[in-house]
Amino acid sequence: MNIEILAKEVHNTWADWMKYALSKCIASEDGGLIIPQEYVNRWIVQMNLSYEKLTEKEKENDRKIARKYLTLNENKDSSK
Repeated sequence: MNIEILAKEVHNTWADWMKYALSKCIASEDGGLIIPQEYVNRWIVQMNLSYEKLTEKEKENDRKIARKYLTLNENKDSSK
């Protein structure tokens, strides 16, 4: 697989996550953003869990991203 194609998808995945995360924040007077405690708590728990301990919904979100990466690889292989 071409590293640039994969890197682009990794960036897009990160950008989508940032859009989501920042949409949950509250703007402060100085232009900064504050993450509400409920999201901080949830994300700390999630980041410290192994994949096996995620809920099925959380696993499916990760599977969607993995499928995208596999599709990129399969498309690359079929173009040979």
